[in-house]
Amino acid sequence: MAKREKTTRQTLAKYFKLLGVEVINKQNRLKFDNTVFDSIDTEEKAYWLGFIFADGCISSSPLEKNKKPKYTLEVSLKANDVKHLEKLNTFMKYEKNGVKIQDAKCGAVICKRCRWTITNKHLWEVLNNYGCTPKKSLTLKFPDESIFKSKDLIRHFIRGYFDGDGCFSRQLHSIIVSPTVGFIGTKDFLEKILYYS
Repeated sequence: MAKREKTTRQTLAKYFKLLGVEVINKQNRLKFDNTVFDSIDTEEKAYWLGFIFADGCISSSPLEKNKKPKYTLEVSLKANDVKHLEKLNTFMKYEKNGVKIQDAKCGAVICKRCRWTITNKHLWEVLNNYGCTPKKSLTLKFPDESIFKSKDLIRHFIRGYFDGDGCFSRQLHSIIVSPTVGFIGTKDFLEKILYYS
C-alpha cells in the first residue's frame, strides 16, 4: 500500500493511527502467552511457576536508576536438560523454539548449557509481584497462597521448585541406608515448604 501511494510504511502507519486504526508491526507482535501466570489455576501453571522460582532469573534493570529497563526472564540449565526447557517453551506457547545451547564457563572448564530467554514487561511484573524477584538467591520468599486458585495447587508449585532446586540422596546410618529429600532455598522459603508438606 505504501509503495502504491508512493510513501513510506512509517508515514502510512502514522496516518492510520491518527484515524484510530490499529497498526501492528510484525516484529513487535507478541509471540508467546505473556498472561499465562496471571491466574494460577492449573497444575501445569503451578508447576512451571515453581520451576521458574527455582531456576529462573528476572533482570534487575527495571529497578535500577540510570539503566534502560529490560524486562527479561531467563532459565538456564545444563545442556542435558534441553528437553525440559523445550517443554517450558511449549507451555509458554512460544511460536518458535526459543531454547539455545551455548558454551558456558564452569570454573576453569567450558561446558554446555541450554538457555531460554524472553522479554516482556507484563510477565516480568507478574513474576516480580509473586516474589520471584531479581537477585533472589538470598531473598526469595514463598508466594502468598492467595495467588493459587486452589490450595491443592501449592503442592504442584513445590514439585516444580523441587525439579529445579531439590534432590534425592541416601544417608548411611550404621548399617541402615535412609533416603533423603532435600531442597535449596532461603530459610523463609524452606519453612513454607515444610508448612505445606
